[in-house]
Amino acid sequence: MGHILAGRNTTIELLGGEPLWDGEVLALYRSGSEPISDDSKVRKWDALLMDLEQSQSRINNTLDVFSNEQMDEAVETERGLKPIWEQVKGLLWHETYHVGQIEIYSQYAQCYR
Repeated sequence: MGHILAGRNTTIELLGGEPLWDGEVLALYRSGSEPISDDSKVRKWDALLMDLEQSQSRINNTLDVFSNEQMDEAVETERGLKPIWEQVKGLLWHETYHVGQIEIYSQYAQCYR
């Protein structure tokens, strides 16, 4: 869930909103981060769920005021210069990919109850 929220944090920033997490928390869950070995640094499940709600609210609020022209503006990405809409679309796809993984694990876990 933390990795999904890291992606949402990037989406919020792309849309000009205030990021949900600072660099320290974000570094724990970004792509390529090391496994978390210090349990004191882990965000608790309830906190992650609250962050999920808050991130959705921030995304909705930024989309409400973000224009089509702004969506067409190009930003530098790991894959070169891309319009914001394309970057946001990629982040949304990435989120659905991980939500699908969570669903598979959830169904698997229910088989062994």
